[in-house]
Amino acid sequence: MLVKPRQSARVLEQLNAIGSKRNLRTVEPTDWNVTLTRAVGGFIFLMGVAFLLLVLARVGGG
Repeated sequence: MLVKPRQSARVLEQLNAIGSKRNLRTVEPTDWNVTLTRAVGGFIFLMGVAFLLLVLARVGGG
């Protein structure tokens, strides 16, 4: 989600378009959706790094 947020947002838009009359191949995400996807990806990445550091500190501390 951090490296290619437009593709991730496009997949989510295609999932949202299921059941509608829109063509799934022509669905494009809006700019705010791409920005939100990038921000959420960054948040998840930072939480993963924090979790990893906590685990490593716990293992190293005994």
